Amino acid sequence: FFILKPPWRNWSGFTPMMRLDRAWRRDALTGALLAFCALLPLSIAGINITAVLLTLLLLWSSHSGDSVPWNRALTPFSTTLLAYVAVGAIVSATGVEPAVSVKQLAKDFHKLWLLWLLLVSLPLADTRRVPAVLGGACLLSAAHGIGQALLLRIPLNAAGDTAWMR
Repeated sequence: FFILKPPWRNWSGFTPMMRLDRAWRRDALTGALLAFCALLPLSIAGINITAVLLTLLLLWSSHSGDSVPWNRALTPFSTTLLAYVAVGAIVSATGVEPAVSVKQLAKDFHKLWLLWLLLVSLPLADTRRVPAVLGGACLLSAAHGIGQALLLRIPLNAAGDTAWMR
């Protein structure tokens, strides 16, 4: 790939990614959090992508020496949700068909991961725009649902009869 050595090796203007300043990491975390809030009511896939991005940014911030408040994830609600996940795991493992019920555990772990992710990332980001972005996305989702209910006709049978969606 490189003939002799990588071009960035002795380049005086290069700043390694791990040493980017704290303000840049905060801006990246804020952008990922805003994208998460914008996609929250609209797209499950978008939530997952931005959640992975938030997780990587939090790990990067922690590795770069920033003080990441990991203990913020330990709230009464999150410990209750953790107990729910633990009981779900026990019941799934001891149920009638454990192979089937264990597959559903990922959903419970996903809920816990998203809650912990938000509790840890909110203190690190600039959250002034979060309520407006989240509210705008919810408004867009609500308008979409109202539009579907008013304008979309759904098929009732193979003969082509339709009815208004209610």
